[in-house]
Amino acid sequence: MLRYYLLIGGMGFLGAVIRFALENVVGQSGFPVGTLAINVTACFVLVIVYSYVGRRLHVSLPLVRGMGVGFLGAFSTLSAFSNETLGLWQSGGYLTAALYVAATSIGCFLAALAGVYCSRGFAQLRLRRLRAKRARARREGEGGAK
Repeated sequence: MLRYYLLIGGMGFLGAVIRFALENVVGQSGFPVGTLAINVTACFVLVIVYSYVGRRLHVSLPLVRGMGVGFLGAFSTLSAFSNETLGLWQSGGYLTAALYVAATSIGCFLAALAGVYCSRGFAQLRLRRLRAKRARARREGEGGAK
């Protein structure tokens, strides 16, 4: 159990550090583009991690949880979004705050939806490759028996 917590903690550390680095690279202007991009990206990747990596690739549950809860949980954050929205609101940027809330809500939903479709596409591509591999193996087995 301790290994499980250490895995999630280690992945969380990586997610937090990468988030911090990306925010420093993007910088903050009047509109919190960095946090928006990070949160939308995390929503997209989280769906792929749980829908495809965990279910289709049969990666172990501790590793999937480490990626989801640990890495992506630390990478994205509702608290930063809320704090930035509040800051915009308190400084009189009511329209900017409303646009940020709308962009985050709609963007995260659409990113998650895109993650669902990408996961399905990855699964179909993987299935086609497995079927082609099995068909080649059958053909080679039949050719060797002659």
